[in-house]
Amino acid sequence: MIDNDRLEDVVWSAPLKDVELWENERWSTATVGQNTSSGDSGWSKSNLKRGERKGWSRRRDGWSEVNDLGGGLDGDIRNLTFTLEPGWHFVNTEDWRSDMTGSWVPDVGADQDGWVYTNDVWNEPCIKPPEEWKLRGMTRRRRWTRRIYYVGPEVSS
Repeated sequence: MIDNDRLEDVVWSAPLKDVELWENERWSTATVGQNTSSGDSGWSKSNLKRGERKGWSRRRDGWSEVNDLGGGLDGDIRNLTFTLEPGWHFVNTEDWRSDMTGSWVPDVGADQDGWVYTNDVWNEPCIKPPEEWKLRGMTRRRRWTRRIYYVGPEVSS
């Protein structure tokens, strides 16, 4: 939830925009995952296949440099940070917010927790996965946003 009443004075007069993070998970019914790092049963970041997107990514397409994210890739969303362009700062009075409507997927939406489900190759987005996907494999993504503000580049004296 956005709470403009808690904004600091410097933020009120500054340009604001949102940055995004993507949470990615894969479903597995196996006790030993095929080409996965752990083979956890159910939904998990550790079920993601080697060579595919990571548990947390910065770009909408699901790919980003692993070293871009601070706070640990499998950590709590509140601890995930990354370097912003010069002059931009995170709004300190706000945390990451899940996109509960799935606004990034036109005409599809998201479930009650903000997840959008896709098939084994991250295609065919839907609010609820078909039962047959459980046998073939399925994935899900959730978009997180956080506001940042611009105060200009730091000037060293």
